[in-house]
Amino acid sequence: MAYKKTTSLNPNLNYRYALILMGLNKNQEAYDKLEEVVKAGKTTPAMAADFKKLYVKVKGSEAGYEAYAASTRKSYLENLSKKLTTDMVSEPAAAFTLTDLDGKQVSLNDYKGKIVILDFWATWCAPCKASFPAMQMAVNKYKDDANVKFLFIHTWEQAANPLQDATNYIKSMKYSFEVLMDTKDAQTKVNKVVSSYNVKGIPAKFVIDGAGNVRFKLTGFDGSNEAAVDELTMMIDMAKGKS
Repeated sequence: MAYKKTTSLNPNLNYRYALILMGLNKNQEAYDKLEEVVKAGKTTPAMAADFKKLYVKVKGSEAGYEAYAASTRKSYLENLSKKLTTDMVSEPAAAFTLTDLDGKQVSLNDYKGKIVILDFWATWCAPCKASFPAMQMAVNKYKDDANVKFLFIHTWEQAANPLQDATNYIKSMKYSFEVLMDTKDAQTKVNKVVSSYNVKGIPAKFVIDGAGNVRFKLTGFDGSNEAAVDELTMMIDMAKGKS
């Protein structure tokens, strides 16, 4: 009954339901459920492959699939652009200086003129860690773009040795992230940088433009790596002045 109780789109739930329908040979119903995910731009490669199989079963052949897929993606990107245009803000980004995992000091001011993506996270935060494969995809995509910088800020620590805790996790997962440590102030017990960005929950991401203004804010992760990279790419382009 989980599917019927859901009011907003849950890509993984839709997919599981579609797989059940496929097993029952209810291909049209399965197609309809998976098409909701396709139109929302939230398919994984496995979902996309199964949707193509359903398309062939329902339509009788592969004819027209490429045109359908191109049209659907164009519509999705247009809708995403409209949403992000509405979501775009312009607020001064709070300056900070933190140390990385090797003890080197890094300041936001070091990256004036560049697009900077801040990702506030913690090792105990399951959604933070769930978003990291998508963030690694994004980091890989922009690794040769000198004008885009990703900073992963570990905060709200719970471990006694947060530096070792964060280092162990990043190394064990083989992520190529630049991690900065926003540890609690010894006197106030406040994580200063995350507080300066008024973060209420993590993961929290901020896209900062070359003039030092926050242009986009994101909280949470919905589980679709490809959609997350699409959204972040469009945010970066818009922060660069492209649209």
